[in-house]
Amino acid sequence: MNKLLVRATDWHDKLFHLVEYLRSPFLLFVRLYWGIQLIQSGWGKLHNLGKVTEFFTSLGLPAPAFTALAISSLEFFGGILLALGLFSRVISLVLTINMLMAYITADREALVSIFPIPTNLLLRPLMFSLLLPSSCCCSVRDYSLRTPY
Repeated sequence: MNKLLVRATDWHDKLFHLVEYLRSPFLLFVRLYWGIQLIQSGWGKLHNLGKVTEFFTSLGLPAPAFTALAISSLEFFGGILLALGLFSRVISLVLTINMLMAYITADREALVSIFPIPTNLLLRPLMFSLLLPSSCCCSVRDYSLRTPY
């Protein structure tokens, strides 16, 4: 039994050493793929600002001309930064918020259809019950660790 455990542990270590070795090329591939997609999308929007502005107007977004320019620029220049690996964490967060807001604003049905209705109704209270108290407890715990007794 002990030899089996040692062999399983050895295979586990080798597997995760290989995964760790392949992590950087995989992240490079993902950054390049998404960066190029965003560059193309932003370039298309920048060259058709009139159509993008009309679409944003039909959605009822405030300041549609400015919003169209800002979103197009964000996708184009954010894609360049992402592909180059510059500020990738910050730009990924900004682009994620951008894409989430695009789904909420333009295609809410597609976003809601990810989860069926019963699951969606069960996940919302569970999500808030798990996230809100834990964030409050973390801040109270962090504060209590900093204060001397």
